[in-house]
Amino acid sequence: MLERDTFIVHPSEGRERGRSFAIMDDEGEPLGRAVEVVTFWISLLRPLLGRKALPYRIVLRERLDDSLLAVICHGGDLLGMGIELLDSQGEAIGGFSRSKSGGLTILDAQGHDVATSECSASLGRWVSCPEGIELGTFLRDSRSLKVQIHGDLADQPLTKLLLLSGSLTMGYFMPDR
Repeated sequence: MLERDTFIVHPSEGRERGRSFAIMDDEGEPLGRAVEVVTFWISLLRPLLGRKALPYRIVLRERLDDSLLAVICHGGDLLGMGIELLDSQGEAIGGFSRSKSGGLTILDAQGHDVATSECSASLGRWVSCPEGIELGTFLRDSRSLKVQIHGDLADQPLTKLLLLSGSLTMGYFMPDR
């Protein structure tokens, strides 16, 4: 999946708890999926406390063999926790924090800034820190989220995974987006 530079993320219907998303290339070929995993207790508390306050996990899977690619873990704002990106073995490979502008800052495993989002409504771009070089863009409309990662990152699958995960988080899981 991470060999591609363009990802189209479509919400899927029919899940009782949590949300599910199909991840495709720009020609509509399935690449993978993202599934929000919500426990029974969290599903009971969400109507009272809201999505932002409670923990969630988003599991990213490859299409070909359904292998686990990564997990986005949000500890919940109620507990003051951040957002972590874990690899298939459960090791932290990056994370996200809210930027001063209301977007996201992408962090590497050591907590150093990798990129920050610059957003206006549903259009945004990822800019490297501290160089300020554009790494990719994301655009959300009523039906999908399009993530375009610059071709010069072709040999950097971890950076692409961080940008895709950050875009998914910005596009669908931050309540003010």
